[in-house]
Amino acid sequence: MLLPFEEIIFFAYPGRNFTQVLSHIKLYEDLASKTNSMIAKRDLNMSIEYSSKSKRIKYPDRPAIEKVLEYSCDTDTPIDSFVRNELMNDDSVEEDIKSEIKSLKNIWRSIGKQSGYLYQTQSSNCSQQDQLLFVVSFENGEIEEISFTAGTMVRKEDNGEYILTTVDELQDGDKIFYIQTEDRESIENYLLKLILKDEIPIEKILEPLTALNSFYKILSTINFHGNYDPLSMKKLYWLKPEEKESLFYLIQCILHEDALCKEKNIEQLYNSQIWSNYIPLKNLTKIIGNGQKRITQKKMFLLATELGLKRYKESSFKQLCSMALRDQKHYSFNEDKNLLIIGKLLEHQGIIDDYLLINDEGKKIGSFLQIVAFSLRRVANGQTDPLNEIDILLENKIKNCTIERILR
Repeated sequence: MLLPFEEIIFFAYPGRNFTQVLSHIKLYEDLASKTNSMIAKRDLNMSIEYSSKSKRIKYPDRPAIEKVLEYSCDTDTPIDSFVRNELMNDDSVEEDIKSEIKSLKNIWRSIGKQSGYLYQTQSSNCSQQDQLLFVVSFENGEIEEISFTAGTMVRKEDNGEYILTTVDELQDGDKIFYIQTEDRESIENYLLKLILKDEIPIEKILEPLTALNSFYKILSTINFHGNYDPLSMKKLYWLKPEEKESLFYLIQCILHEDALCKEKNIEQLYNSQIWSNYIPLKNLTKIIGNGQKRITQKKMFLLATELGLKRYKESSFKQLCSMALRDQKHYSFNEDKNLLIIGKLLEHQGIIDDYLLINDEGKKIGSFLQIVAFSLRRVANGQTDPLNEIDILLENKIKNCTIERILR
């Protein structure tokens, strides 16, 4: 691959990226040199395997190596696989890099289980499952049935404030505000696309917070004594049906040490979870099984810490688990990797894949949400500021109605 080029120049930012490039360059040097390195042996073995039918040259003996490459991915070229495995076997490579390689392997393993996974993941992040149907009344007295995609963010009036919430949390009597274009969408998404030219929906930016809240609320209140009820974990939309079921029975086995949960069954349930890539079963059992026979904020924090959460107070994490979106002061983490840890804790592949992008957007979104709330208050009260661009954009597009009844 490298021989046709007289000179190869790698560009990288200083720091971690540069360190990674140097590691790769060292492996390329081993590959192209005459040293008897493992990556050179693998390259020679592959060359002999794929050109053995040619009679033009005499081939050397094939080197004795293990053919199985533990850390290869479906889309790898042979060189990719060779480099990846050498990095995993090198004691001088940082653990963070090795952890990313393990994560990548898990991503592709998930893709292999279900064809079209990337498209379905993207769809589930945006649509978050079902359509929710409401009977609503408008200020002119009209009654209509309207629907929103589950997970859609709307603004709700609450004691003179206009708070951000998902349509899943709405109740009878709530007064809501949204944008009516060709479809119904959140005020934030409308403005993000129009003003900031940002195609990332607000639901995705805030998803780590809403998903963590749902995850804790469901696991802390669910009845782990009986049989699994799919409806009880319906809001964990990012997990497949079989993943929800195995998560339920894994926690049930650990909490109650059910006689039916033999050691082999626990291991099977454990191995079906993303957690198995990062937390030893012994540690997982100790954290979940200790103390109260239910999932608590303390246990959630200990799991996150075991996964690698750094420089985050236990009290702050507990608030993160249970605090409503309206009370959040920040929508990002100081350390990007802590958002990756949240993704692993929730077993949310979408967050794991896009944690850097989501956290970067979250850092920018706080002041924007405040500005939107101020503009909405003025427009809703008939006090539109003619010099404010957002006020003008909202005035003729905004719709408000009152929830009379939730149909489904």
